Amino acid sequence: MAVTIAKRPPEAVKELEAMQQQERAGAGEPALSTEDFERLLREEIEQELISNRLKKGGLQAAIKGAMSDQALVEEKYRARLNAWRFDDPSQWSRYEALGSRSQIAEICARIESVFATHNWRLKEVPVVGTLTTGQVTARTQRSLGGNPIVLIDNGFFRFSGIMSQLAVFSSYDAKFRGGLTEATLQLVSDLVATQIVLNTCLYAYLRSTPPDFQTNVVQLQDAISLFVISHEYAHIAAGDLDAHPLTHEPQDRTLRVKEFEADKVGFTTVVEAAQDARAGVFAPFLFFAGLDLLDRALAAYKSQPAQPESNSPADYPTPYERTRSLLTWLETTSDAARFGEQIRAASACYNIVLSAWDQILLPFSAAREQLSQFDPALHGPSRYPEADVFGVVTILWQYVLAHLRQA
Repeated sequence: MAVTIAKRPPEAVKELEAMQQQERAGAGEPALSTEDFERLLREEIEQELISNRLKKGGLQAAIKGAMSDQALVEEKYRARLNAWRFDDPSQWSRYEALGSRSQIAEICARIESVFATHNWRLKEVPVVGTLTTGQVTARTQRSLGGNPIVLIDNGFFRFSGIMSQLAVFSSYDAKFRGGLTEATLQLVSDLVATQIVLNTCLYAYLRSTPPDFQTNVVQLQDAISLFVISHEYAHIAAGDLDAHPLTHEPQDRTLRVKEFEADKVGFTTVVEAAQDARAGVFAPFLFFAGLDLLDRALAAYKSQPAQPESNSPADYPTPYERTRSLLTWLETTSDAARFGEQIRAASACYNIVLSAWDQILLPFSAAREQLSQFDPALHGPSRYPEADVFGVVTILWQYVLAHLRQA
């Protein structure tokens, strides 16, 4: 798909930078200078070229190519700058990590292309960037100047990677092994321990992905990112940030209507913009399954009952309710026939993810007191987050193993 990137409002970029700078300063992290950025981008391109040559011709080809790559590196560097305006300080935040900046730019371009195809008019093109909250979703707000800013929690990309692995591995387990393997359950255990206890999964461990599964995992992670960000674009296109309500329905239903409608636009966008349309079908259901899993785990950590459905029509819809709404809508569209098999498989995967949580629930509840010794909300921020991750994942997995052995 040929894509171009729209121009962002520079004043909103500056406001995003101010948010990011405040958080980076608090963490003792310096901003990327122009020279730092140029060096890192060139290094990234060099690594891509070396990796490609290793795959095609082995070590000797990589060594030989590296000696004559400078002109090609410079060519690709300039092309990438021109394509994504990476070096334009009014387009992208200087405090955005290189990898995130590249991923966000490419995703936004594909979303904007689909919106243009459907004539979903964006009166305002949003500024998009990450915030170091450790959380796993995204939200849209207006800048002080009135421009929309899509803020992606910096735990989102790790979360989407874990959920993509979980979808592939759990589906394989269910189909060919008759049940979830310990390795798959450990992926769920690690996600729960880090996100619920430490309030971030940034340092959670990923499983090594066999080559046969790698493409599926990458495509699913790409599709989840597309769905979530296009959902935020849908809010902007619908005028959800404006003072007036989206519909003429009762005010206490407006929030739910907005979310359900944005999910529909997100689904259509991800199916058309994803690297693989089948992964696009899976993306919303996999994302909702992950949110549902974490909601249930948080309730267990707080010794509260899980609430798959909201208590009031005025409440924000739960992941289960968003899943049900999307499935109901899909039954009325041509996608039901076109993607029927994938929709059924995605719904089954949602249930498999929750079945994995069912096997973690009791040991997680039993380990809660030990795990809480690492909780930053109780004991303050940690100076050694990697050590805390090792602690919580090790403790919980020991409880899970003991529970599995007794079953």
